[in-house]
Amino acid sequence: MLKNSINESKKSAEKEVLSMPDADVIFYRSFFSQQESDELFQNLFNEIKWRQDKMKIYGKEVNLPRKTAWYGDRNKSYHVRVISYD
Repeated sequence: MLKNSINESKKSAEKEVLSMPDADVIFYRSFFSQQESDELFQNLFNEIKWRQDKMKIYGKEVNLPRKTAWYGDRNKSYHVRVISYD
């Protein structure tokens, strides 16, 4: 059901080209209806295993300002600056 309405949304969404250095960005302001956006948000919010990462700043451990979810190959480690994902 959602897949069909996404196709319909693509047809009716107005395309905006955003001017950014070294990038080609096309923005569709009304790509999804409000109902579709709410449904997609709830699915992502509920189904993804989000986590709150921490880092040390001046010796004090603090929460990063956003929750993240990383996906990769099993039995591989990923390192981004001071955060490791296994």
